[in-house]
Amino acid sequence: MLDPNDLQDIDHEAIHRARIDKLRQEIRALSAQIAFAPSIRSAVGFGSIAAHYFGPFAGIAGAVVGYKIGGRVKMTELDKRIIINKINVKREQLARLEKVDPANAGEIDGIMSAADLANHQYDAFDFTGKWLRFMGKPAVGFHAMVFGIPKSGKSILCTQFARYLAGSFGTVLYVAAEEGFSMTLQKKVKEFADQNENLYYANFREYDALKTALANNNFRFVFLDSVNFMKITPEQMREIKQLNPETAFITVQQATKDGKFRGSQEYAHDADIIINVEAGIAHQQGRFCEPTVMRVFPKGSQHQAEPEFADEGEDESAGESGSGNEYDGMNMEF
Repeated sequence: MLDPNDLQDIDHEAIHRARIDKLRQEIRALSAQIAFAPSIRSAVGFGSIAAHYFGPFAGIAGAVVGYKIGGRVKMTELDKRIIINKINVKREQLARLEKVDPANAGEIDGIMSAADLANHQYDAFDFTGKWLRFMGKPAVGFHAMVFGIPKSGKSILCTQFARYLAGSFGTVLYVAAEEGFSMTLQKKVKEFADQNENLYYANFREYDALKTALANNNFRFVFLDSVNFMKITPEQMREIKQLNPETAFITVQQATKDGKFRGSQEYAHDADIIINVEAGIAHQQGRFCEPTVMRVFPKGSQHQAEPEFADEGEDESAGESGSGNEYDGMNMEF
């Protein structure tokens, strides 16, 4: 049985300080990767290890070997950009931790009074414009589930949302498991997404590949299109969120012919926001605002315009008599 007095033994201030120290160390290590060439870092590393185990002369030899090995490694501009993105994410996490009063660092662990819970300030994304009206201000690390039948517009909605997030809030990884690096994905990116250096695409098709990528990179937002195709279970989804608590996940679900999402109801229970896309219209219900509706395609765009009929422009004359309309005089019902 839980004894509330046991919670008093947890040193929340020490845990809070340890988190801050760990982030600072990680930021310094990442900054060093940019500031110093691989050859210098390798020389220092090899030299330190050799000196520690075999003495100062071995340390010099180790440094020379390390310098030669490190000289073979070249850092590309993409490598630098990825490291800079990691630094920025960790700096944001550090800034949030430093704003917390260490004396109250444990207030979201264990038990809180109703008054403390009511007054607690949660980190949230300050959405603007149509995304604010559509979704409110989701908490950091939110989970949104998007579903709809094929060709309903769910992937295009996610592409638009990814563009907004990358342009306003940080790094985004879009896992296009179903489409891969195909021509159809390229078309969506050109039409609905900017060439934003914060927006990355991947073609992972298995959970383990995703898990490894997130362990080695820091993304603020991850889109999984789709969960069904990648065969990610609700248990795996909970695990990946627990391993990446600062990352928001937007998961795409396939739908059945009657419009219901495929898979266990656990997916919906675990999500903060549920979005159903039908015929280009997104219907949202979630924890951060009242139910809302939004067009996926702008009103009056080519996707909403009157269709161009295949028989347009053909000669409609039909024989020598009558109006030329073969359906005249028939009672047609549609």
